[in-house]
Amino acid sequence: AERGSTRGVRVDVPALLRGGLGEHVAGPSTKASVVALLAGAGGSGRQMPRFSKYAGGLEWENAVSLFINIGGSDYNNTFSHGGRRVSWFGGSKMHLDTPLVQRLLTGAEAEEEGG
Repeated sequence: AERGSTRGVRVDVPALLRGGLGEHVAGPSTKASVVALLAGAGGSGRQMPRFSKYAGGLEWENAVSLFINIGGSDYNNTFSHGGRRVSWFGGSKMHLDTPLVQRLLTGAEAEEEGG
């Protein structure tokens, strides 16, 4: 993992599911606010990891976060299956061989197999 980047930070997924999923993130409506929440950097003394503010998704040590634009005429991202699935336009740099996309596909395959 890149030292100081999100790839080297573990997200406390159970804590996020208990008290943050579907809620407004504190602070301005920016990727930095979301990254601070996921990294546990908000008021905890943990250092804010580096990340690209232009990325449509970020890899973490144990998770992937997607930044999805909803609404507007420029994006056609929609939720389905009761909110459990979402279409995602990752931008022109994302394709089947991109590590982030491969990681998402591997996770989806494991979930379908019950893993």
